Amino acid sequence: MNLSGYSNLQQRVVSAVIMAVVVLLITWLGGLPFRVLAVAIAGAMFFEWVSITPGGLKTGHALPASLFAVVAIAIVAGFGAFPVLVAILAVGTVIAIVAETGGQGVWMAKGFAYAALSGFALAFLRGDTMAGLTAILFLFAVVWLTDIAAYFAGRYFGGPKLAPSISPGKTWSGAIGGAIGG
Repeated sequence: MNLSGYSNLQQRVVSAVIMAVVVLLITWLGGLPFRVLAVAIAGAMFFEWVSITPGGLKTGHALPASLFAVVAIAIVAGFGAFPVLVAILAVGTVIAIVAETGGQGVWMAKGFAYAALSGFALAFLRGDTMAGLTAILFLFAVVWLTDIAAYFAGRYFGGPKLAPSISPGKTWSGAIGGAIGG
């Protein structure tokens, strides 16, 4: 589908509807498909974190990415919560030591913990129960409504930029609108 003739809002709506259908279907299925989705989300979070933190993306990030893959495989394989948490702690410690000795500080380890624990929480919150499905659907609704409210508040009210060097389109009014929407 060629979206070049559509406005920015129309492109966003079409993309959001397509992604929402896919995500909701995978969420409904649960199990392995949802664990893969949770790991994909965590991987995207880790990549984004690494790309915006001091030092940026470097070729020396192969080790943290490989260690992240170990935790991702444990989550996808359906290991229990305790072994996965132990793996996250062990890998996070290794990444912190390697990053600190390499002069990168602890940004990499913080990003790993942020992403890995988020993927872990998604996968284990969903689990295989109806309560898990309900919790994830509520979480998605809050996140999506926050994003929608932030977009429209920022577009309507405009104003000063929130963090122009990180995300030039974000405004304080959007952040406040998103908080109210959530």
